[in-house]
Order: sequence, then C-alpha cells, then structure tokens
Amino acid sequence: MEKLWLEGGFPEPFLKPEMGALWQQNYIQTYLESIADIQDLYGHPKMGSSWEGFVIEQIYQLKPEQCGLFFFRTHNRAELDLIIEKNGKPIAGIEIKFEDKAGLSRGNTEAANELDLEKRYIIRQGGDEWVTKNGFIVTSLDIFLKSHLPHL
Repeated sequence: MEKLWLEGGFPEPFLKPEMGALWQQNYIQTYLESIADIQDLYGHPKMGSSWEGFVIEQIYQLKPEQCGLFFFRTHNRAELDLIIEKNGKPIAGIEIKFEDKAGLSRGNTEAANELDLEKRYIIRQGGDEWVTKNGFIVTSLDIFLKSHLPHL
C-alpha cells in the first residue's frame, strides 16, 4: 500500500488486482472474531473500517470501466476515502461513514477543494439524500450505486 501519502498528486490506482485479498480480509477477520449477530457487528471496534472496505468493493465492481479509484491524503492530513477519476482527472470524491451522523472534518472539505471536485459524496448505510453546506451529497450506498455512479 505504498504511495498513499501524497501532496497534490495522485498515487498508483488504489485498487490493484493483488489488493482484492485486503478487502476480503475484513470478512474473514469478522468471522474469526466470532461475531455472532448484528448487534455484535455494530458494536465491534473495526466496524467502520469493515464498512469502508465493503463500500469500496461495491463501487469497484460497478464503476464505469473508464473510471479509476484512488485514495487521497495530503501531508497536512486532509483526505478523502475514495477519489473517482476519469481520463486522469478527478471527477468525484467520497467520504465513507458507517454512522448515520454524516459529519465531515475540515480535512475532507480541504481535500475536495484542493482537487477542485464538482461531485462530492458522503456515503452511509441508509436514509434520505440531502446536500451539506459544503456541497457534499449525503446518500446511502444503494442510492449512490443506482443513481450516481452510472452517471460519472
């Protein structure tokens, strides 16, 4: 997972064929930690990272073929969980939140501004879609996959 620490540039594609095992590890780890039911899962300290990996997998499987996926973080720690690019240009930024409270950090907004992203999303489990004062569309994974991703 080299080249994930950047300042004003893009790394190698975030998802490479050999990285598929990384996301599958979340599911194996969940199983091995004896998560018995949904309450155990929701209360688990790694639930947020498992959700993030699941969301990235879903986007990767359904993204338009000409789009690439990247992670973006500056040395100042401004970051977004996922950048979608087309023809070498970033076209959308995504922050992934497990909780229903879809709060952004100052760094999320700074990263989106630095990349001059027109399309900005916060993807969460469910709920209604709305737009934040910073221009991020707060949406569920299901709505994003069906209504937004095909049009990128």
